Amino acid sequence: MAVKRNRRHLVISDVRTSDGRYETPLDMTLWLIQASEESIVDLAQAGWRDGRLLDHFEETNIMIALMLAHVRRTSRKGIEVRAECSVPGKTALAWLKINRPEIHARIA
Repeated sequence: MAVKRNRRHLVISDVRTSDGRYETPLDMTLWLIQASEESIVDLAQAGWRDGRLLDHFEETNIMIALMLAHVRRTSRKGIEVRAECSVPGKTALAWLKINRPEIHARIA
């Protein structure tokens, strides 16, 4: 698949823990390239928010690994902390329209 990738077409999400301890931007562009059509449609239907996406990045992104370790540690202590990934829907749709139009057509 040929992907038109330049700075304008990056999809940068906001990732944070519910207790505010960790916050970091995350480039979702590679995930959008590799993800299945169903995974992307599911994310869109969930309002472009999903904490489960972070598992995909745990081994390759040190900040995500630290966030998820914090969530696990606090959960063991009985404190509920969540990590959530918020993908900018308009930016993701614009990227999909150019690079994966078949998925854009299903979502838009």
